[in-house]
This record gives sequence, C-alpha cells and structure tokens, in this order.
Amino acid sequence: MLKINLSRQAVKRLKSLPDKHAKQVATKIKELTSNPYPQDSLKLKGYPYH
Repeated sequence: MLKINLSRQAVKRLKSLPDKHAKQVATKIKELTSNPYPQDSLKLKGYPYH
C-alpha cells in the first residue's frame, strides 16, 4: 500500500473546502493508496515522474 503525503498548502486548501466536498476529496485521496492508477485516470504529459 502506498503512503500519500500532502503538502501544507494542500492540507490548508482541503480544510478550506465545505465539509461535503472535503470528505469527497479525502475519500478519493484515500482510494489512491490502494489503487494508484484507477481506470478513469489520464497519463500526464510532460511530467518526468510517470
């Protein structure tokens, strides 16, 4: 299982979202730990990390 580290800026932005939206985003982030390449994901172009 992967570990996801959020930057301080990302955490701050997540906390600024309305509760409903913050929960939706947090759920999706947690899902990425078990499946980092979901079917609906797109490969980013121009990024050396993938």
